[in-house]
Amino acid sequence: MSEAEGIGRAAAVTPPPAGGAPGGPAGPPVPRGFSEVLEGQALTFSRHAQKRLKSRHLELSSEDLARVSQAADKARDKGSRESLFLLDRLGLIVNVERRVVLTAVDTSSEDRIFTNIDSTVVISRS
Repeated sequence: MSEAEGIGRAAAVTPPPAGGAPGGPAGPPVPRGFSEVLEGQALTFSRHAQKRLKSRHLELSSEDLARVSQAADKARDKGSRESLFLLDRLGLIVNVERRVVLTAVDTSSEDRIFTNIDSTVVISRS
């Protein structure tokens, strides 16, 4: 599958069970409250975004996810549809209407040009 085909597909981000899969090796411990944050916010990441986060070694904490979700709510209230969210050194392109993170980039590594967005949201630390 090409990258372009994966962009439109969204996959819900859910942490593994705390004890790992039944019969399988135990995974890393899940931070407390992480699944509650995701469940309440209904924010999903496309396969493309998941690949980008993994390949670029970018991580989002439960606090970061909550901040992105709150920013998506505010952007939606302002009429945004496709937004660039700037969170610390991370840039996320988000389809605000569907609440799907489409891609992720490390904004500190090199010059970046973002196209096909109608707004930019700078997410500050609370």
